[in-house]
Amino acid sequence: SGGYGVLAVTAGSTANEKAFEVRKNTSDTALLIQGDGNATFSGDVTISSTGDANGGVLTIDDAGSLGIEIQSNDPTVLFKEDDTTNQNYQIRLSSGDLLFQTQNDARTSASTKVTLNSSGNATFAGTVNIGATGSLSNNSGTFLIDANTNINFRGGVHTFDNADGSVEYMRITSPGYITLPQTGVLAFNSTSDE
Repeated sequence: SGGYGVLAVTAGSTANEKAFEVRKNTSDTALLIQGDGNATFSGDVTISSTGDANGGVLTIDDAGSLGIEIQSNDPTVLFKEDDTTNQNYQIRLSSGDLLFQTQNDARTSASTKVTLNSSGNATFAGTVNIGATGSLSNNSGTFLIDANTNINFRGGVHTFDNADGSVEYMRITSPGYITLPQTGVLAFNSTSDE
């Protein structure tokens, strides 16, 4: 009733049994639904919703631990923007490194912005900004700053404390004085000081 019908194909429940198949010609499979419920597409799958401000949505909903698996030499997820800004981003796995990249529309000019390797080390191609209330901390091990040129610290006052912040070892004040609370004050605020 209502002008709708159902196409039902009954098959076995194993992966080697075909429940439904669409071919591009006599031998090339375009869509295959196997007896175990898995579906394989040979080309692109487009989700579109004309007239919907939110566009099409792909939903994975299950009580178990489901996910999306991409198998390739360089598996990539591309976020392609089609408005006037037109800046595309992608996440790529390459040689064991997780890369966060920008990409052009032709997908021919990827530029890596952040690299995360299997050891958990992150490499940033640009500046890392921490907000006014943010912090950068390392509660164990060694915090290493390795630079071939200059290291600049900008701020009104700089303090150097012990591990839990309860004891201040050194302070650099805004006029440029170095204070050692445990021993006294050293003043290096003149071009004649050596």
